[in-house]
Amino acid sequence: TLTLGTPSAPMVVELRANGSPLAGATITWSTSNGSVANSSTSTDANGRASTTVTPSASGELTVTATFPA
Repeated sequence: TLTLGTPSAPMVVELRANGSPLAGATITWSTSNGSVANSSTSTDANGRASTTVTPSASGELTVTATFPA
């Protein structure tokens, strides 16, 4: 459960290509309720990128991470 106005724990995505980490890829984040700490992040050497979300209203919340393939 997320608390209104409080950032979530980090949400992490991991990108891999042919089993290897995909570093330097841009991930775009969005949410249906509230705000994300970073609307865009880059994957690290392990292919991981993260952000947090802070809900602004009660109810369902969806976070979307996109990567232009």
